[in-house]
Amino acid sequence: MVRRGEVIIKDFEVRKPEVKEILIKTRSTLISPGTEGAFLMALSNTSSKFSQYPGYSNAGETISVRDQTSSIRIGDKVVLRDSK
Repeated sequence: MVRRGEVIIKDFEVRKPEVKEILIKTRSTLISPGTEGAFLMALSNTSSKFSQYPGYSNAGETISVRDQTSSIRIGDKVVLRDSK
């Protein structure tokens, strides 16, 4: 079980994208010491739930597209941030 202040790196299988999704091979990502640090230490302004998958922005290359109407194509360079 993952606990407050503990980091575990795991391998996992990446699922194929579903309709209206794309798959990006990440080249660079950002971890904010303030935001991710607060979640790691389960500070009062966070959900305090574990396990978590930190991070909310990345830059990379599109390697699969499941939306035929999208202007995004395989090989496109993209930058995104989580909109949740």
